[in-house]
Amino acid sequence: MTITEKTELRRQRYDNENADPEIRPERKCEKNLSGAKRKHCRGSNDARVLDGGWKGIFRETSIEKLKHVAEPIGLLLALMLYTCIGGMVFRELELPAEISRMTRLREALCSQRKHLVRTITNNANASNLDSLGAVFQVNVKLRAYELAVQEATEAGLAVGLAGEIEEILKNRSVGDPNERWGISHSIFFASTVLTTIGYGNVVPITHWGKLFCILFALVGIPLTLTVIAGWGRLLAEAVSAIAAEITPNLPTSIASCMPTNMAGRRSLGAFAAVVSLFLYLACGAAMFMLFEKDWDFFDSFYFCFITMTTIGFGDLVPRGSSRLFQCHDSNVPASWVLTTQRIVSGKKLSKRSYEKSRPYRHRHLKSLLCK
Repeated sequence: MTITEKTELRRQRYDNENADPEIRPERKCEKNLSGAKRKHCRGSNDARVLDGGWKGIFRETSIEKLKHVAEPIGLLLALMLYTCIGGMVFRELELPAEISRMTRLREALCSQRKHLVRTITNNANASNLDSLGAVFQVNVKLRAYELAVQEATEAGLAVGLAGEIEEILKNRSVGDPNERWGISHSIFFASTVLTTIGYGNVVPITHWGKLFCILFALVGIPLTLTVIAGWGRLLAEAVSAIAAEITPNLPTSIASCMPTNMAGRRSLGAFAAVVSLFLYLACGAAMFMLFEKDWDFFDSFYFCFITMTTIGFGDLVPRGSSRLFQCHDSNVPASWVLTTQRIVSGKKLSKRSYEKSRPYRHRHLKSLLCK
């Protein structure tokens, strides 16, 4: 090798070491360092390029993204499984007592109806009807029958004709429409416990059911809040990424209408969040109108809002099929996720505003202290 070739080789080596300022320190690190310093050097992306190439970085990035998404999905699946198991436990604890209570109400209703009919029949002639005692007896029996009907209807028992009641009583069966602790109804109740809505139309009446409800809520409510917070953050990040990707590619006619200052963009984002939330409530109201025939749009929208805010008055409660309860159980967490996403975005805006106003607050405080 001639002197010219050696000089050219040295120049190429020098250029390679000094061309990329990001790779140069890592190469020096690979050559000169060892031990703890070498381990520290391998913590950067360029060191990982030297160790495993760009494929290693892409593989690690994909794994990190997968972990970031897998955690909320795993928590959601755990919450769904926890809700289903809780609903089944509630069913096993409360269904026998519910069947016994329904049977007792049917027997009381049938008995009071028979007493009323017998009293009216015994006092059917004109002379007895004119007497004060006969009228009093009929009123007493009628009042007892009215109380039995009221108690039965409040318990969800369908009050029909005497023949139908006696037939149901002989069969000793509880129909599915009136079974408060069916599978779908039990899961629905478990979801209202975890979301702290508590409509109040279905409650545990046994001691074991009440004790299990306390333990179920103590574990399930924090899990529910964790799931909602995780999905809210994930949705907020997704919305921010989509907005950052779409905004530069907007048409000129639309981009010209967009505000350029930061305050205008924040106001536009808040307005879009409120509009999307109300659109979501409107879609939920339209869905509930398909199942609840006696609800108009305003009642459905009112129910969705009361449910989303976890107020849960209990004045409006869905009484449709099991598909309705499935829609309710899926819409409530989704609405909470949307609300959490708005809260996360609002917290970011508030933090930025607070940091921006810090110099003015310090200046104002300093002027007050100087006075």
